[in-house]
Amino acid sequence: NFQNLLAVIEKFLAFCFENIKKEIGEFNDLEYELYEQLAELTDVLLRTYGHAAPQKGRKCIEFFVNKRPDLGAKLAEKYKDFPTLVKICEVTQDTTALLNYMNRFFDHNFHEVVFQHYVDKNKWFELLSFPGNFSEVLAQFLRGYPSLSWLHQIKNGGIGEAGLILVKEGENETQSLSRKRVLLSMGKLARLCTPQNRITEDEIAKINQEYYLTKVQKKLKKNQGYAPSDTKPQSHEDILVQLLNQPEGDITKYVFALDLLDNSTLVVSPLQFPALLLGVWFHAFVSFPGWAQLAHQFRNGGCDESFFLATLKNTLFY
Repeated sequence: NFQNLLAVIEKFLAFCFENIKKEIGEFNDLEYELYEQLAELTDVLLRTYGHAAPQKGRKCIEFFVNKRPDLGAKLAEKYKDFPTLVKICEVTQDTTALLNYMNRFFDHNFHEVVFQHYVDKNKWFELLSFPGNFSEVLAQFLRGYPSLSWLHQIKNGGIGEAGLILVKEGENETQSLSRKRVLLSMGKLARLCTPQNRITEDEIAKINQEYYLTKVQKKLKKNQGYAPSDTKPQSHEDILVQLLNQPEGDITKYVFALDLLDNSTLVVSPLQFPALLLGVWFHAFVSFPGWAQLAHQFRNGGCDESFFLATLKNTLFY
């Protein structure tokens, strides 16, 4: 029956695909005709299985990529096997055909297959070199790749958009303090250079506060003997803990901690800020010997009022 016939064709093609090793340009007339017939048999198979089993269909078409790309292209076009079409254009180095396919199959999102192929192959230059009529769809695609998106924006004159992307990348950077500083600096510069995307004072202040945190961390790490490039960016909570854990008796650490919070009003959650501020003041109060002595007195059922007032005065009016 028909299903048995298809099974025979499939096995025959598998045998041929596995055993025919010759490359482009090595055919005699008989072998040339053989590939034509193999393409016709593949077409018969794909008409039944092509959409139901796309991986199997793609494997059949890929057989022709390096041997008879012209036949492979016809099959890939007919069954809309876009990844194979991209491979064929790459093997034949036919950029004109690739652009034609991108226009022809635009409504089928062929361009997204091309973009993803270049990303997977780390071909950044080729990806960013597409002509202007694909600029908008490439910008949409690159939203998932911000490290490339800002370059595309600058290439197309969108320096303000590039600045927004760089600042966002800087805010989200978690692996390298040095990289975070560079991203924030470049992002701020790009935003300031764009009159049509006017930057607000709050936006400048927010970027400055993000950058200020990196300066504090860099100074702390330098004091501890670490190179800034060797460390990861830290949160405000972690930086405050490091500041407050400096040697006892050094009042400047509390001033430094309060200064950090004063420069964090736009980048710390309004719900989190009071708790951080309270933590600094609490640490400042309890670090003085007098407060530890008062706590001991309270635990033992009494407190000397004059000592309490003296401790409060010395602490608040240092």
